[in-house]
Amino acid sequence: MNIKITLAQINPELGEIDGNLNQILHAIEAAKTKASDLIIFPECALTGYPLKDLVFQAGLHKHIECALQTLIQASDTLAIVVGYPKIIDHQMYNCAGWFFKGCILQEYRKQALANTTCFDEIRIFKSGSPQTDSIEHCGHRFSLSICHDIWEAQKTIGTTHADYLINISASPFHRGKRLQRTQIIQTLTQTYQKHVIYVNSVGAQDGLIFDGGSQIITPDGTCLYEAPYFETQIKTLSFNTLKPLTQCIETRADLYQALVLGLRDYIIKNNLSKVCLGLSGGIDSALVCCLAVDALGPENVTALFMPSDYTSNISEQGATQLSNTLQIQLIKTPITALFKQLKTHLTASESDQENISIPLQNLQARLRALILMYHSNVQNALLLSCGNKSELAMGYCTLYGDLAGAIAPIADLTKTQVYELAQWLNQTTERIPTMILERAPSAELAPHQLDTDDLPSYQVLDPVLELILRQQTELNEIETSTQTPLEQAISKKLKENEFKRQQSGVILRISESSFNLDRRYPITYNHIEK
Repeated sequence: MNIKITLAQINPELGEIDGNLNQILHAIEAAKTKASDLIIFPECALTGYPLKDLVFQAGLHKHIECALQTLIQASDTLAIVVGYPKIIDHQMYNCAGWFFKGCILQEYRKQALANTTCFDEIRIFKSGSPQTDSIEHCGHRFSLSICHDIWEAQKTIGTTHADYLINISASPFHRGKRLQRTQIIQTLTQTYQKHVIYVNSVGAQDGLIFDGGSQIITPDGTCLYEAPYFETQIKTLSFNTLKPLTQCIETRADLYQALVLGLRDYIIKNNLSKVCLGLSGGIDSALVCCLAVDALGPENVTALFMPSDYTSNISEQGATQLSNTLQIQLIKTPITALFKQLKTHLTASESDQENISIPLQNLQARLRALILMYHSNVQNALLLSCGNKSELAMGYCTLYGDLAGAIAPIADLTKTQVYELAQWLNQTTERIPTMILERAPSAELAPHQLDTDDLPSYQVLDPVLELILRQQTELNEIETSTQTPLEQAISKKLKENEFKRQQSGVILRISESSFNLDRRYPITYNHIEK
């Protein structure tokens, strides 16, 4: 018997029950006009995800219960599967409800609670018990699961008797995640001989980015449908018309789209519309500027160019050309006079003039942050931080200076990855001037300064940094005695600069070793691997 199923890949907003309910109801009405038999929404679609401690607010659950009653009533002619948190017998569960004809036919409770890297579900939810009951609908048998359940299928799926396994997810993006998901789902379908109907959230919550890509996979691992990535979509599918297709491969375009979506949702969901940033004439701020323009439009982006005596002509030329290409406002505010005045005032009675080089470099960065925050306040524009992962790791950044900013869009990209993404961006049209791409990286806080004065070249640093971070997040043994001098130096710098990273703005997560979601190291500790 043919069946029509609607995949509702929506973008919920955390805690915005009324807004999420409206999204869900609009999708239900659209599905009914297509004579759909079943509509499926993502994990915690009613509340957004992850809720963290918001889930413990009693008022939230009263709101959820009212919304659920509305959805149950809307299931008169259409079966609805939707995710939400619920308190049952004084315990908090992550639930998937199946509603039909004004009734709750099943309320599944998530079994495999994610408690790795960026997740902390065991602290929030109680694990549900295995369920063997399936639901018959339109001549087919269905069973429910939630997100991580399919990653631990032997514990959660094996005894479920159904032809179709529905998995509702809020599964965040990171580089390589798409292939991991594909392999997990294909293995599951082939092992248990079930169709898998997978519906994922899209959108961003703080640093997490949900990429969508909802899909239908047959028992032999063939993909019959794959929703777009990084876009909302309400799609009604008739099973007897679906044909095999080749799934999309993750590319740099996906990485860029992820960052754009993460930045856009952070701004919009915080009820803002404008951003500002310091445009230095270097590669990092140039890439952040492009992301901001693509996320919010050029009319909502203001860049400030703040030269000093150490700023080169190429920096000004690059910043000017970039702002003209992107059609954004560029405000030029030299800091030379302010810096000289403060330098004279602060060093007038300094007894040891030889030890103030770094403080004076930091003073310039902090002056720029002061000016940026002034413009942020005047324009009601969120300040973006333009630092990258390599700099954060090595502490090559100034606290209360270039670390200033509510969100750091590229702080999970190494410097090498910043260049790769910028070069990809320039493939069809030169958005970032070639002079910026080709120049040697420099903070320009001292005469003739280059990053390589203090750091290894990024081509040498970044692969070693990524290896160390991967080891530290995967519980691999790190033998200090076998580390090279470079690896030892990088590990030492990582430890020394933990305090800086923990004062960074929100970092958009695109790896499994992001600094503010995946790495949970203490600031003060003395353990050394042996």
